[in-house]
This record gives sequence, structure tokens and C-alpha cells, in this order.
Amino acid sequence: MSRYNHFGLQKYIEINFKDLDIAHSFRLTKFDGKRRRKDILMIKTGPLSYMEVKSKKEYTLFSSDLSVRHHSKLIANEPKG
Repeated sequence: MSRYNHFGLQKYIEINFKDLDIAHSFRLTKFDGKRRRKDILMIKTGPLSYMEVKSKKEYTLFSSDLSVRHHSKLIANEPKG
């Protein structure tokens, strides 16, 4: 059942792609056919483009309204109470 658990705690803060500066890194989930590649490290190379760090493959967006997870900003686990 853990395979279908989409309600787990998030590790990184989600921000919009347009709010990132050029050359900043972020994480993104990609789908290759039927395989899900989770939290791949990317670098923003332009206002509507980004590059995968490991494969050096560049991607282009049609809109900058994409929600990504910031690489260096972890969510702090604050105790309740």
C-alpha cells in the first residue's frame, strides 16, 4: 500500500518555476513512458528552460507556471503543541 501513498510528508518546499533565479537548482518528478523518476535534480538555464544535471538533457516549457521543489530549502519538522 505504500506504493500508492501520495499523502506522505514533503521534504522540500514547493515554489513556482518563475520565482527561481537562473542557475538555481530544483527537483522535479519526470515520467519516462511507464516509469516514474522521482525528485530529479535540475538547473534553471533560462526563463522557460531547464537542464537535467545527470544527463545534461535540456527541456523547454511553454509556461512558467510550473510547481517545483526547491533543492536547498527543506521543510522543518516543527513539533506540535
